[in-house]
Amino acid sequence: MQKNNLSERKLVFLISKWYPNEDDPQLGVFIRKHAKAISENFDVIVFYASTKEGLKHIRIDEFKSYRLSEYLVYFPKSNLPGSRLIHFFRYLRAFLTVWKRTLLQYRKPDIIHSYILLRPAILAWLIRLMQGIPYIVSEQWSGYATGKYLQRNYIFRWLCRMTFNAANGRTCVSNFLKDNMTRYGFSSNIEITPNIIEIQSEPKFNRKYDCSILMVADMVDDIKNISAVVRSVVSLSKKLSGIHLKLVGHGRDFESIKSLCKELDPGETLIEMTGLRTNEEVYHELWNCDFLIMNSFFETFSLICAEALSCGKPVIATKCGGPQEFINDQCGILIEPGNDKELMAAIEEMYGNYKKYDPQKLRNYSKELFSHSKSAELFNRIIKATID
Repeated sequence: MQKNNLSERKLVFLISKWYPNEDDPQLGVFIRKHAKAISENFDVIVFYASTKEGLKHIRIDEFKSYRLSEYLVYFPKSNLPGSRLIHFFRYLRAFLTVWKRTLLQYRKPDIIHSYILLRPAILAWLIRLMQGIPYIVSEQWSGYATGKYLQRNYIFRWLCRMTFNAANGRTCVSNFLKDNMTRYGFSSNIEITPNIIEIQSEPKFNRKYDCSILMVADMVDDIKNISAVVRSVVSLSKKLSGIHLKLVGHGRDFESIKSLCKELDPGETLIEMTGLRTNEEVYHELWNCDFLIMNSFFETFSLICAEALSCGKPVIATKCGGPQEFINDQCGILIEPGNDKELMAAIEEMYGNYKKYDPQKLRNYSKELFSHSKSAELFNRIIKATID
């Protein structure tokens, strides 16, 4: 992306609360895919900033492709009293550094695209106030469904509604999320922009187990309900021969889930925990499994379910919001959240029937709903309508 050809396309400045980074390569990977799709029709600059242990000064990592420039900024983490305020000013300094660089190396953006409330939307609102640049807000946070939004203080909730409703354009990832936001006073004028699934060619692999089950999730048990899957697989292993569960992900409950696995599977023959994996490594795991389990209590979309379909794999998913908008009996089994009986019955049914699902039909279905080109077309229409 060169300064002398920016006049050919409008410039989108994307401020994101989540984004893949060196500490968490899976954080907001779906936002990066959206940024790539937007860059099909616009020049895009991405700003993401977070704290980092051990740093003494702000560090800016810059990554450039033809129409996409990503600025990942890391600033020193403070453990002093009032650290939240310190972090806010360091975040603001990081933003201003990248903003000035944008104006110097490129030009004034035509639109601000803020991803995930609240901080990015506040910046976008302030920029419009001071410089007249329109902004749109895209939301994917599940807190509106889980009750976490209501647990936040009044000022936070008011600012969320104010910056979202004042935006020139609004998007979210599913109708489930839209419905949950509007019941709290958010504008209902929201475009639905599903996550993107990258269709990849099938690699060669060697089978190790008769039935390989995969679960990819943040290890946060009160949201993802991983422990129920562990218990169910161990219990069913007594009558389902050759069954194996692989858990991919990390999070605050990683060690407690690991202890549970060791307690129930001391020989470590039934369950394997891999920790964090890159998006490419997750796709490799998907190709190597026979089916996926997603057992969450709440999901605004469930990217991993859509990714499983793109690899031709059927899924067991809970009716937790987003998944039931695209999971049906042609591509998997839907169960009630928190219902261990239904979970075990679904695993047993899928164990005997996963081969009956047509992998090519599943891949085609995923491509039809979640392709890069479809997302590029959606954002092209939304952004052009906002600018014009």
